Amino acid sequence: MAIEIDYLAATSLVISILAASITLVRYKTESRIMRQANTVTAFYDIVRLIDNDRAVESRGLLRTNAELNRIRDIDPDANDIQIPEIDDKTQEAARYVATTYDRLGFILKHDPKLEKEVLEWNAEVIADMWTMTRLLIKKKWRMRNPNYAKEFERLGTRAVEILVHP
Repeated sequence: MAIEIDYLAATSLVISILAASITLVRYKTESRIMRQANTVTAFYDIVRLIDNDRAVESRGLLRTNAELNRIRDIDPDANDIQIPEIDDKTQEAARYVATTYDRLGFILKHDPKLEKEVLEWNAEVIADMWTMTRLLIKKKWRMRNPNYAKEFERLGTRAVEILVHP
């Protein structure tokens, strides 16, 4: 009888270990799939944020503005810089671009790996928009709000660095 109990206990132990192993494998698989799904969802939301019709139109308007193209290489931290005069429609587009990329920067700040991937994918556009709008942001809009587009500045500066030192 003692042999039967040991055999029964051993069988129960083996079944329990097997069940725990199957559960662990299933959990890891589901966790990996869930992480991948979350990453895809995050990328989808980012694309919706930066590639909606208004964002595309705003970037296009900025790229065709001669004054914003002229100030691209001007250091916005120099003291004797004059704020560029741009029409209201272009200024509204520049504000939209700045706040959109500021939101993106805020989101990405909380996930450095995702930020790195977004910068690898979109650094050229982010750097382009930053260099075109930084003078307006630093010399005009921050006079009213010193924290205006700080995350866009952080993200834009990183994008510029990536392009200069790949």
